[in-house]
Amino acid sequence: MRRAFLFPLIIISIALQANNDSLRHYLELVGTAETKEERLNADTIFYSLMVDALKKENGFTEPFVDLEKIGKLTSSDERVRLINWNIPLDKGQHRYRCLVLAKDRKGGHNVFELNMPSNPSKKINERKVILADQWYGALYYEIIPLKKGGKTYYTVMGWSGHDRLSTRKIIDVISISGKRIKLGAPLFQLEDKAQYRVVFEYSEEVRMGLGFEEKEQ
Repeated sequence: MRRAFLFPLIIISIALQANNDSLRHYLELVGTAETKEERLNADTIFYSLMVDALKKENGFTEPFVDLEKIGKLTSSDERVRLINWNIPLDKGQHRYRCLVLAKDRKGGHNVFELNMPSNPSKKINERKVILADQWYGALYYEIIPLKKGGKTYYTVMGWSGHDRLSTRKIIDVISISGKRIKLGAPLFQLEDKAQYRVVFEYSEEVRMGLGFEEKEQ
């Protein structure tokens, strides 16, 4: 009787390992393939595999320890997780990917896809909401929950290698309602005007540090 239970468990284990091996293989190609087209093709496969993996029941907590070249951030309230990576193109440019996992009220989670348009604007609008299919692209390195007006926002900080001459640091806000996600909220006040996000653009030769500092009560 014991063997009858072990057999399907072995099959599941083999399938999971095969999927992890495929993820690791295609992620390596995303960064090392010789041509831009090969890197983009590898990313298309990796992206599809990653979406499938994250939609599984354990997707929110899966550590992906073998995928060292992607960003994995979880908010301190453990309600939101970001999976984030970049695809190097030509002439110092990049495309970015970001998958946002958000827990729902039933104990499961939703997976949101932030996608860059095929021809993204060179300038990031700091005074409007951005929808998931108009994402500017960045690698996020910090996420902080913020409660305001009875709603929880997630302030994120990111880096974007704009081109060979300039780099960006971005402070933005993610808000999630049911199965909808958007970026930006009028939470930043600069020169007496409300901004939905803050963008710093500077020369590639300059080094800029940007982080959150907790305020003592």
